Amino acid sequence: MMCMIKFKMIFQSALITSLCLLLCACRADDPETVTPEYAAQSEEPDMLPEETAKKPEQVLLEQLVDDTHNAFLVDTGGELGTLLVTAELDEETPTEDCRATIQFTVWDPYSMDEPLQTLTAGTDIFLDWSIIDANFDGYMDFACTYLRGNQPYYDHLWIWNEYDKRFDSIPEYDKISVPTLDEETETVYGFNRSSAGGTGEHSFYQWVEGKLLCMRRIDIYGIDQGDTIRMSIQDRVAGGLAEIYHEDFPSESGGWLDAEMIWYNLDYHGEPGGIYDIFQQQPVDDTHDAFLVSTGGRLGTLLVTAELAKERKDEFGARDITFSVWNPVEMEQPIQTFSEEFMMGIAPEFHNVVDADFDGFQDFGYLFHAGNQPNYWRYWLWDEEQAQFIYYAPLGSVSSPGFDADRQIVTGWARSWAAGGTHSFYRWMDGELVLVREIDIDFTKMIVVKDLMDGHMAEVYREEWEEKDEGDVVDILRKWYDLDYCGEQAEEN
Repeated sequence: MMCMIKFKMIFQSALITSLCLLLCACRADDPETVTPEYAAQSEEPDMLPEETAKKPEQVLLEQLVDDTHNAFLVDTGGELGTLLVTAELDEETPTEDCRATIQFTVWDPYSMDEPLQTLTAGTDIFLDWSIIDANFDGYMDFACTYLRGNQPYYDHLWIWNEYDKRFDSIPEYDKISVPTLDEETETVYGFNRSSAGGTGEHSFYQWVEGKLLCMRRIDIYGIDQGDTIRMSIQDRVAGGLAEIYHEDFPSESGGWLDAEMIWYNLDYHGEPGGIYDIFQQQPVDDTHDAFLVSTGGRLGTLLVTAELAKERKDEFGARDITFSVWNPVEMEQPIQTFSEEFMMGIAPEFHNVVDADFDGFQDFGYLFHAGNQPNYWRYWLWDEEQAQFIYYAPLGSVSSPGFDADRQIVTGWARSWAAGGTHSFYRWMDGELVLVREIDIDFTKMIVVKDLMDGHMAEVYREEWEEKDEGDVVDILRKWYDLDYCGEQAEEN
């Protein structure tokens, strides 16, 4: 019986094949009939049926792997499933911080006509990568090591965005030394060792509303010429890290090794009545704000409270804000109180704690006015000798101030219209903020650079154009962002 069925199937198959060949021959004789070759064409990309398509593992084996090329698979866990990532090292294109560039190209292994995404980053090595769920959302991400030292190493991270169907870069992850994931607490932990005795910096990061934030830092370092080891605990309070506790140990005791363990629990913020508790008791609403300033001086961390006056001073809505500075150790009365006029009112995001004058002591600013683009702040600098914050008016004239501690530069930016504005660069000289470079840029027609020369600003470079590629203009700007750069002719001389 089975032989008869098999014979019938073979006969039917042969008959169907003959009919198809006869039909094709007839259509070929008809000039108005479209041949099968063209009739099969479609706007849809060619996709092999699933039963005949290559598996991602097979596609992976076909990729080039050598000293400058590699490839790996990422099972995203999302709608697109497993994706292929190819990596290529470009040693001819260094970045500002790294000797080479690495390019990752993301592919759908079932449709290799064109990539889904291309990612680039700087790197000093072409070593390894890992497939991890770095943000604990159930979708797999990938990281690659870009810097490795004697002990620490640092990774770039891209997390899978299921909504946009792409990998997103997380620059904050670049700063974490030896990143380790704790799935139970959903924490990314890092440690940068500074000595064999267990000193160094512990960092604890968590994801808050999609952003990777440092929630605690334990800094263990030597003071008093190394005779004493200090353990400093900094917690994220009011949008920034502030020291909430420190303890000193004899260097030969090793006592900090046990003392630090309790601080690995991010729900612990010290004994009741400590700085963290005092801060939590402060009102923060439409007319009140509070934040901590770790001065770095003998008074340590101070509490600053702000209260907005009810009465408006003029038709523009300006109101006074009264700041009170408190030593959390003695909360009976503030150690300092002062008021200034502000246009913006009060909000937690309006304060900024930073070492504005790069003297090693933390200062603070408060937003005075924000327009369409420029914004202006009032700043108070910590004076360690007087143990007070001193108002510094010149910083109030810097639009959108930025503080570059590495280069010891204060930057400003004031947009004049959609395609241009003014970049300003300041240095601290003998305790005063001094404008040393100004760049006026109009992307449509010109750039003018002025430098401080003999006590006044003088034009040192000008270029005008009727048409210029935006990338070329950006390259010119980048050169002049470096305050050591003084133009091509100056370099040649």
